[in-house]
Amino acid sequence: MLAGREQLVALNRESLYGLDPENGQVLWSKSLPHFRGMHILTPTIWRDAIFTSPYRERSYMIDLSSAGEDWRVAESWQNKASGYMSSPVVIDDHLYLLLGNGRL
Repeated sequence: MLAGREQLVALNRESLYGLDPENGQVLWSKSLPHFRGMHILTPTIWRDAIFTSPYRERSYMIDLSSAGEDWRVAESWQNKASGYMSSPVVIDDHLYLLLGNGRL
């Protein structure tokens, strides 16, 4: 459940998407920067937000909200830290990510 609705979150070469699991319809999308079209890690859902870190790019928290079929997709913050080859995890409201410099 994300922003009050069941949905699949998907990432392609250029954008992050929310999809209706019943029919595949795109509910919302958000363009993201990419390095040669690479998005390696799996976006991580935390409350009504999605964390992602495109390969060799910054890290982003994307907030979602909806009013019926109208979606608000907004970047709440970004950080220069770049995830590296593994998906982040959330433990006790803390997000952990392996960085490109080898730090957690």
